[in-house]
Amino acid sequence: MRELCTLFLGVVSLLSAAIPTHEQTFTPQSIQFTGAPDYSDAALANAAGLAVGTSYTADELKREAQQLMDIGIFEKVSYKFDGAKLNYTVKMSSQAFPIQVSSLPLEVGKDVDALLKANIPLYRGTLPPQGLLVEAVRRTLEELLAGEGVHAQVATELVEDPATHNTAAIKFIIASQPVRIGTLTLEGVRSEEHTSELQ
Repeated sequence: MRELCTLFLGVVSLLSAAIPTHEQTFTPQSIQFTGAPDYSDAALANAAGLAVGTSYTADELKREAQQLMDIGIFEKVSYKFDGAKLNYTVKMSSQAFPIQVSSLPLEVGKDVDALLKANIPLYRGTLPPQGLLVEAVRRTLEELLAGEGVHAQVATELVEDPATHNTAAIKFIIASQPVRIGTLTLEGVRSEEHTSELQ
């Protein structure tokens, strides 16, 4: 009977060790992503706030996985930790649309797409309908406008295909009246005294 109790306690102990707890931490020696060949492991790890050699709780790993979902380019994210390697398996979203920026008063001749790719590591020329990636593009466009002296709020709107009524593109527009900062010089204006009476 004593041997049976000892065996039972041993099994319970092993099961407890196999089930991650909120206090248990995981320290990955490598972080890899499967299912997103157009993105480097480093770029996705950085977007999720993950770093090799840093310890994470189970709740923190779930939060980082949600942060990946919030980017907008994935429709599914799962992860597995084998004791050394943290592996994320992702499924790319089928919703990715080209962008339109022709209505923004950006200087003619600038390659806006190249500028966005240089400033936003996860931007590949298309965007999901919503998410952190869309917000990053919107903020970057505001900064590009500000660099040209145009201080305005940029917003997005979905462009429909007139034939199918499905989303065909994401358009970035001016949401507020643009304000140009500069010096205004008035010439040929003369001040005259003028009075009138109402009877």
